[in-house]
Amino acid sequence: MTLALAHDPRLPRLLDALDEDTAMDLLGGHLPLVRCRPRYVRYKPGTSCLVQYSIALRLPDGRERETTAHLTMYADDRGHRRADSGRMRRLLERATKLAPEIGRRHAVFLPELGGLVQVLPVDHDLPALVRAADPCSMNIIISRSSRPDIGRVRLGPPRLVRYKPGRKALLLFDLAEGAYDRLYAKLLEDDRGAMLFAAGAALRDAGVATPRALMCSTRFRLIAHEPVAGTQLASLRGAGQLEGWMEEAAIGLARLQAVELPDLPARTVADEAATLDQTVRWLASVLPELTDRLTRVGTRIGGVLANVANDLRTVHGDFYDDQILVSDAGITILDLDELHRAHPLTDVGNMLAHLRSGDDRGDGTGPAHERFLRAALAESRYTVGDVAPFEAAALLKLAPGPFRRLERDWPERIERIVSLAESCLTDGRATYAGSRLTART
Repeated sequence: MTLALAHDPRLPRLLDALDEDTAMDLLGGHLPLVRCRPRYVRYKPGTSCLVQYSIALRLPDGRERETTAHLTMYADDRGHRRADSGRMRRLLERATKLAPEIGRRHAVFLPELGGLVQVLPVDHDLPALVRAADPCSMNIIISRSSRPDIGRVRLGPPRLVRYKPGRKALLLFDLAEGAYDRLYAKLLEDDRGAMLFAAGAALRDAGVATPRALMCSTRFRLIAHEPVAGTQLASLRGAGQLEGWMEEAAIGLARLQAVELPDLPARTVADEAATLDQTVRWLASVLPELTDRLTRVGTRIGGVLANVANDLRTVHGDFYDDQILVSDAGITILDLDELHRAHPLTDVGNMLAHLRSGDDRGDGTGPAHERFLRAALAESRYTVGDVAPFEAAALLKLAPGPFRRLERDWPERIERIVSLAESCLTDGRATYAGSRLTART
């Protein structure tokens, strides 16, 4: 599949990297590929593009190994410099010990693309990933945590649960000799770990249901969590069960937002508006035919947000049904790595945006949207009119998703999300008034 994307003169081979057949040929000249399928793209026009691939490698004994790789193309020589760096040499040495059949081909600079290919677990921006993928190294990290109850990692590679190249990875380990059967280890690109570890403990002490963080390694930028039983709430979409959890989700969110965590970084409403403006400009760069509509809707949302006073609370930062587990014990809120202080309606708007866009895709989340809106308002001093600009802003922030996920109809899907954001502003609700006025109808 080739994306219908305008030529980028600073990244002239971009479309080749996104085309499955061409990428197979280019990467296959350096790796023993059986399959190579683009899965995700992170694109900064004129600057860089990261393409994540699902690949299958042919091993020397004839077996196939399914894994993931990513190619990062740059408009400058960063790819070549990273390939030749001391960090990369050290990563390749460790990776070669783990998988000698791939060896130093775990990272290859492709001059024809001007990009650096890295095969899991090698990741220049997540250097600890190659250590964490080694059970012996992971046991050393655990032994230094002063938590003997964690036990030991069983031999064998961990399961990769989630991975955003260069940003974060979530690994699941089987354990022995301790109090836990499994362990989730999250690696971060920066040094937020200690802050998030402390924040998670404070939230649990305040009664917020979230997995207990068992250890934190600042050296390796790693946090490890206990496993929690439950069903991911998003998996209940379309089963007629999602809306029944909306009150508990709203109550759980309100409980999280009520906990004072002054050491978290703050994002003002002006910061949110600036991020929205960047998103609008990015969307216009990949879909110039939507420029006028994007400008209008972005300007209108920004104009409403300009009148919003800062109300800095603890916020989840990416709250929606994918980040919630449900069970007989109630809900558990997951993935606290985006915790910060911001306006509480950023969380509410994000949940509503996911539910509204899901309903537009046919997930049947419309009833859950209305139920969560009512439940969230019951837990706050805000009104329907207050929520609307935050939901519209969250929708626009979701709009790059179809492109990033390489959906075949990504232009149409983005246009649909823009229409949903417009509808938030044209149904008579976007009249931010704090707690002073009721919503217009």
